[in-house]
Amino acid sequence: MAWQMTPFTVPLALTALLTLAIIVPVYRNRQKRVAMPLLAYMLLAAIYGIGIGIRLSATTLEAKLFWNLVAQVGRAGTPIALFLLAAAFTDRRQWFRRRRLGALAAIWSIQVIWPIFNPAETVFAATGLATRNGMAFLDVEFGPFVPFTVAISYLFLSVGTYWLVAAYWGARNSDNVYTRQIGLVIVAVLIPWGTNALTIFDVTVADYSPFGYAATSLLIATALFRYRLLDILPIARGTVVESMDNGVFVLDADDQIVDVNPQARETIATETTELVGRPFADAFASSPAIVETVTGATATSDQLSITENGEQCHYEVTVSPIEDSFDNTIGRTAVFNDITTQVEREHDLDLMRQVLSRVLRHNMRNELQVVQGGTAILASDLDGQHQDLAQKAHTGAESLVSLSDKARGIEELVETDQAIRELDIIPQVQDAITDTRSEFPDVSVRAELPDSCPVRAIPAIHLVFENLLENAAEHNTAETPTVDVSVDRADTNVAITISDNGPGIPRHELTVLTNEAETDLEHGSGLGLWIVNWVIDDSTASIEYDTDTDGTEVTVTLPT
Repeated sequence: MAWQMTPFTVPLALTALLTLAIIVPVYRNRQKRVAMPLLAYMLLAAIYGIGIGIRLSATTLEAKLFWNLVAQVGRAGTPIALFLLAAAFTDRRQWFRRRRLGALAAIWSIQVIWPIFNPAETVFAATGLATRNGMAFLDVEFGPFVPFTVAISYLFLSVGTYWLVAAYWGARNSDNVYTRQIGLVIVAVLIPWGTNALTIFDVTVADYSPFGYAATSLLIATALFRYRLLDILPIARGTVVESMDNGVFVLDADDQIVDVNPQARETIATETTELVGRPFADAFASSPAIVETVTGATATSDQLSITENGEQCHYEVTVSPIEDSFDNTIGRTAVFNDITTQVEREHDLDLMRQVLSRVLRHNMRNELQVVQGGTAILASDLDGQHQDLAQKAHTGAESLVSLSDKARGIEELVETDQAIRELDIIPQVQDAITDTRSEFPDVSVRAELPDSCPVRAIPAIHLVFENLLENAAEHNTAETPTVDVSVDRADTNVAITISDNGPGIPRHELTVLTNEAETDLEHGSGLGLWIVNWVIDDSTASIEYDTDTDGTEVTVTLPT
């Protein structure tokens, strides 16, 4: 094949080589979202430039027509590739579903295959060679198929450009890195419009489109290397609500910050001016706990504290994955919910609880014991109505001391580790029996207990037997009050039964426990049975009450 050197041969060769050179770093980052459309665009642009360059250098009609068909592969594909590049950059994932990609591939294939066969001269009505300045150029008369392909190309370019302009407008108040990225990509897409127009309207003899696509490649290379096009992308711009009270960070798969909302900028990282594009670990270098929580898991929720302007601030940090349309994790969001006020209030409530607990358990209890001892002496020294009054005061003091003891039991439930574990229930039941016999010497407490009996329960299970035995003895008004305790072992559980010959538990007391709430009409007389219910629930055990006027039988069933 004879060759001719034209003014366009070397520039076209250089633009093709430039485009191919940029393919290498893009290919290395092919897992990134825009990488594959960018690879396709650059490869097609290189084919277009090579085809046009060799076509111009060829001197025979057959060679020029062949290389024109090669160039058509790139000419038909570059607008579609730019369209997909814009779709990827603006996160329009639906265009990467198989059906839509198949439709786009069909449109490209038709534009490539149709000119090969040129049915009914719909592509080339006439072909020949024309000589200008001693050089041979391809001289063709186009058929109706060419305007169709031009319209298709401009349709894809128009839609892609619209998406990018809309993204630019939406990001105008965001970080400069976004506006620069999008601005470069918009200019890169617009350049082929102009170079194509020069050819379509016969402004120039040669097809300058490859130069336009080369300029596009240069601009994209600038966005790629200077503004880190493949590393910093608005992968979840739609999820960042600018008016949210919570601070929101969007990270890519490499834990780089790719988006933030104003609240994050103001309250989370006040000392940092440029956040987008920085590794999250750098932005929060002074808070390793936050870095570990956010970067160490795909999805989690935790409470963390950081120091801002010398003050301790508390956040509930929720990390959630971001997935593409193929369920691939492409990043994550980290939402910082400021709970400083809540934590400080909880701290104040805890301090108040400690103070009240100390007052109830120590100060008030000590004073009540003084009252209890004094009224007991008065009751023994006085007689008649004064003795009755002293006895009532003594009984009231005893009730308040008992209430203080139950408050201590509730504190034990709340503050200590109450994980279910295996323990021997017999020592706990025996201690409760000993205390009851000591406190109520007039009540006969009988027990049939084995030497040991392992069960699974929380450590506070002793509160169940202490309160049940106290309730059975204290309210027993029988002439000869008795309380019986027995233990029955089965394959998977142990039943501890406490029975008495007292008047029975009032119906409204059990109704309150069953409903797990008190009302104005129905309320319990004390904390004892409530504590029993709480411990039973936490131990995944069960309790049954069988009560009538002849007495009460309570059965506690614990798993083994």
